[in-house]
Amino acid sequence: MKKLFLYVVLGLLWCNFSYAGKNTISLFGIELGSHVNEYKSALCYNTEKIDHNSFTGNKLNLNKLTPADVRDWRNLIYKKSKLPVTEGCVKPKIENDDFFNFEVMIYPKSKEVYRVSATYKKVFTYSYNELLPTFYDEETKYKSVSLTGSECNQVANSLASTVMSTYLKKGFKSSGLSGADYSTIHEVQMKKGGSENNPKYKFRIISGCQEDGKGWFMMSNKKNVDYLKKRNFLVGILILNSNQTRRIQEEMALKDEKAKEDINKEGL
Repeated sequence: MKKLFLYVVLGLLWCNFSYAGKNTISLFGIELGSHVNEYKSALCYNTEKIDHNSFTGNKLNLNKLTPADVRDWRNLIYKKSKLPVTEGCVKPKIENDDFFNFEVMIYPKSKEVYRVSATYKKVFTYSYNELLPTFYDEETKYKSVSLTGSECNQVANSLASTVMSTYLKKGFKSSGLSGADYSTIHEVQMKKGGSENNPKYKFRIISGCQEDGKGWFMMSNKKNVDYLKKRNFLVGILILNSNQTRRIQEEMALKDEKAKEDINKEGL
């Protein structure tokens, strides 16, 4: 496994170096700040109900997964809000068969990419009983667990470290790779140019284990949890440089344009 993962890591490094210039921030050739129409729309696959029939050995078989909406999501509009769909999968400019669900998030009006993510195809299977306990309540029988020390967590840490190393070699500085044990999230802030508080280029790298591939793992405080049940975990890796104010401003601009279109202007 270590040799195989080394090839994946080296491939990820090569992807970032071979595609972009020193100040371009990308993952698998999908660049932050680029227009979504630079990429072809692609299928996203549902990982919420993966089971042993979904993978061969320990690697997901996409043919066994349920694809999401097959239409080109870039041209879709939410019916209620009348705003464009701002999240979906695209075809990466640099292929890597060890990953899937190359997903982007975009600003609603400019359609610029501010988040790129991908999921590692290897499946890690654990019961909660196999994970490291962090807390146990004798009265409620509730046990909190962590993925710390698991192979899934090690892979997540390696992916984040790999991408960080890529950009350190491009002249970026990092805040240091951090990880929260309870949720097993590995995160680092990258900066370059300008001042410390106002860098010319900045983005975040985040990687972590996701139960069924749907959100970073965090053991919820619930009673009557089946600690013996086998659960599937996937590793996600992402880069982002999001601006909440810009997103809201672009949404408001679109709503304003739509409101003006809907007004009957006769006699005004």
